[in-house]
Amino acid sequence: MRSGWRHEGRLALVYLVGGAAGLTGSVLYSSFLVAGVVGSRLSPVDSFVSELEVPGQPASGLFRLIDAVCGLVLAVFAVALWYRLPHDRPATLGCAFLAAFGLSGVLDARYPMPCTPSTDRACQQRIDQVPVLVQLHQPHALTGSFGVFAAVMAMLLLSVARGVCAWSPRLARACVVSWVLLSILGLIEVPLIYAGHGVGAVERVHILLISTWIAAVAGYLARDGLIGFLRALVPNGGTPIATSGHRG
Repeated sequence: MRSGWRHEGRLALVYLVGGAAGLTGSVLYSSFLVAGVVGSRLSPVDSFVSELEVPGQPASGLFRLIDAVCGLVLAVFAVALWYRLPHDRPATLGCAFLAAFGLSGVLDARYPMPCTPSTDRACQQRIDQVPVLVQLHQPHALTGSFGVFAAVMAMLLLSVARGVCAWSPRLARACVVSWVLLSILGLIEVPLIYAGHGVGAVERVHILLISTWIAAVAGYLARDGLIGFLRALVPNGGTPIATSGHRG
């Protein structure tokens, strides 16, 4: 019984830490909200969020650090979520894509944009003249595009995962809605890149959408972790009460 109590307590702690990591990551992922506070003069309507990390921009090192930390804590969140959910294929692949999404942020920080197309005409002209497929061979463009793809796939797969549907049908539906909206925003963003106007606004909306989705899923995970941890600390009559957690 004591070993069962300890096992449930450890699992609950994993869920609690993972949920906290997800909530932290959801906040860090929207770090562009403090751009004006740290001295950025880039237009929030026309500039890419990644331009905040271009060397020479105000607090660019801070934004790269935040991006890297955000990616790591989201990977931790993905692993904890995988432990919490039944290991059907959608859950396993969804958590894998979620972890890949986080790790793509670490690579974004390692390979920042070389210039700011919203303020540098020569930089914008290079984007206009280079085909999309060629741009994807550039490290930052590749990691950024893969990150968005991974987020879209994670939303779609987790929306049909048994564990997410068991948590809340509303959460599963929210995953579907988020997936549809994110896909639409991605399609809108492509022509705006070449138009040079409005791309920043659309990109910031889709970042906030991803952040909100992460926070919602992480909130459920943290809730399960907290309830399970408290139950493990005070077992009913010495018998550990199982959390609604790990099911193989």
